[in-house]
Amino acid sequence: MRRAWRSGRVPIGSNAKGRDIVMLVVSSLRVDPRVRAAAQTLAQAGYEITIIWPDRESSAELPDWGRDIAFEPLPASAARFASRYPGFLGREMLKAALKHHPFAFHAHDLNTMLIALIAGRRTGAHVVCDHHEWFAETARWSRTRNAYAPLLPHARAANRWLERFAFKHASAQITVCQSIADAMQRRYAVEGLAVHVIRNIPTGAASVVQPYPNLRTSLGIHSDQTLILYQGGVGPTRGLEPVIEALAQAPSCVLAIRGPSIERFSTSYRNLAVRVGVEHRLHLLPPVASADVVAACNGADAGLYTVTDVCQSFTLALPNKVFEYMIAGLPV
Repeated sequence: MRRAWRSGRVPIGSNAKGRDIVMLVVSSLRVDPRVRAAAQTLAQAGYEITIIWPDRESSAELPDWGRDIAFEPLPASAARFASRYPGFLGREMLKAALKHHPFAFHAHDLNTMLIALIAGRRTGAHVVCDHHEWFAETARWSRTRNAYAPLLPHARAANRWLERFAFKHASAQITVCQSIADAMQRRYAVEGLAVHVIRNIPTGAASVVQPYPNLRTSLGIHSDQTLILYQGGVGPTRGLEPVIEALAQAPSCVLAIRGPSIERFSTSYRNLAVRVGVEHRLHLLPPVASADVVAACNGADAGLYTVTDVCQSFTLALPNKVFEYMIAGLPV
């Protein structure tokens, strides 16, 4: 990667032409609302979008996000770099990116930023770095402890190096909330370069893929019970186990958990519910399309967002689900 950067001869942004934007992503793309919103917003503004990402669900159909948004899936193996130190040396993704000469490369999260910067230096395209979270100040999940732990020193140092490098060379920096923007601006202050805030606020007018029945009715919730809904990522990193245990102390409450890959964790959630005697007040629901999340809240009494105060990235976060609950009229 160092050789690839040094072999570039064109200043980033100096040859930016046309209306093509290439997005680089390592995520569960089909349920990634920020990537979708960014792509659709730019397409509506007249840009043509190509999204390059490692497709871990290669058997599934490609998403349909509307006109002028194309998808270039890579093999699932192309994502391995993101889970190996330092977490941002994606050679296969770089090779795919260099087939394009767009107006700009849009890097979603730190793990794609070096790829975008090298591609921008080789082609003269602009590079936009989109920080969905603050990677250098996040935490890692320790399977041995079954809890969050601080980043290892070498991993934190690598993330800080790349963030500083991105601030020095990229055309623009964006993030999800003012608190992260202010903290990044203080740490990586570059004269004349502001961190722009684009929040994860869904549109209340999004088209619904299908109608959703009232949750209370479909789940058979009694009128004297309170239905609490959690929508989002699931698994041990989401802190839902204490919520399930808390149902034992709140006999009038029912908890519904909806999220991608719920089937992977349903057994452990149900076993915990049985152990504390609340199995009849726990409902595990399959995910819905990101455009339908607000409509699928129909019938709930409150929305739940779980976060632990273990790192600055979590403390300063402003996730889209908070706004989704608000648009649905639910207390959070």
